[in-house]
This record gives sequence, C-alpha cells and structure tokens, in this order.
Amino acid sequence: MNGSRPAAAALIAANLLVVAMAFAFGWSLYSLLMSYWLELAIIGTYTLLKMAFASEKGELGKSRSYQGIFFIAHYATFVMLYAVLSRIWIVGTDAGVDGAIGVLLAFPIFVASHGLSFKLNYIDGKETAQRTSLLQMVEPYKRVLPVQTVVVVGAFVVLKLGESAATLAFLATAKLITDVLAHNFAHRNVTRPKGTKDSAIEVQGPRL
Repeated sequence: MNGSRPAAAALIAANLLVVAMAFAFGWSLYSLLMSYWLELAIIGTYTLLKMAFASEKGELGKSRSYQGIFFIAHYATFVMLYAVLSRIWIVGTDAGVDGAIGVLLAFPIFVASHGLSFKLNYIDGKETAQRTSLLQMVEPYKRVLPVQTVVVVGAFVVLKLGESAATLAFLATAKLITDVLAHNFAHRNVTRPKGTKDSAIEVQGPRL
C-alpha cells in the first residue's frame, strides 16, 4: 500500500521519540514496559474503529456491537495480563514507574503514529474493502504477539545483564525492528480484489 512507507516512518519516529524521553526522564525498565502497555491499549482502540469501518460484518454474532464487546473482553484481558505479569513476573512487585509524566507523554505519540497508519493504510489505502470485522478482530494479535514476545525476552536480557542505558536501548531497538517488520508484513498481505478500481471502492462510515 502507498501509505505503508510514511506510516512505517512515523512508527519508527514515534518509537525513537519514546526512547529519547526514556533517557531524558530517567525511566526504569518497568517504565519502558508501561509505555509499551499504553501502546497496546491504543492498538486495541484503533482495532475497534477498523471493525466499525470494515466493509462486511463477518460471521460472529448478530451485530458489530456484539463483536466489539467480544473483542474488548478478550483483548482487555490480554492487555491487563501483560501489565500484571510485567510487574510481578518480570520486574518484581516492588517495581515503580519512574518518570511517570514522561510515560504519559508517550500516549499521544503512539496515538498519532497509529492514527496516521489508520488514515493512510486503512482508510485512504482502501483496506476497509479487504477485511471483514471478524477478520479485523484477530489482526492485532498477529502484530502484538511477536512484538511483545521480543519485548518480554528483551526485558529478561536487560535483567540478566543489568539495567542500564545500553541494555534499555537494546530492548527498544529489538522492539522497534520487530514492530516495523510486523507492520510491513500486515500491510503487504492486504491486496485489492482483481478488477477493482480505486474509484469503485467507497469508504463508508462505521456500521453497527
């Protein structure tokens, strides 16, 4: 898709900006993990929008509202488990968020990055015509699972080697590379139906 490259560039810029803030605010490992937790929540929110704008409903449930509620239930469980395990299993129950204001500032950065991808790829790139709301429901897992697996493994490497600017930079770099690869794969996988012209695809408003 034409919008994939600028969206990927925005993704890279957002991650680098968050890392720069991590160093500026003196974040701990847990603080960096929490910024990635906020990004998971943002991805889930945009997924709900994508489900609403999808060209077809899919087969689960009788309405998009039902599908939305179902998605919120299982995705919110996944996000909360990630947050709890990050605190207890990875960094310990005594972990605190250093530079909390900086972590909150990561929120609008990730909102803007994923929002640009939503606009360029999903709306302008006509991906709405390629995915049903049911298919869109599982799409975020194809991206967040490999990315968060790398984040978790990287977090254990940081703990093993010792928390420092270098090891946190290693974790952020590994996350960024995996994120960009997953982003490019997701949008490369979407193709326009044969014989369909751009003018023939109209992006309609959200459906319930």
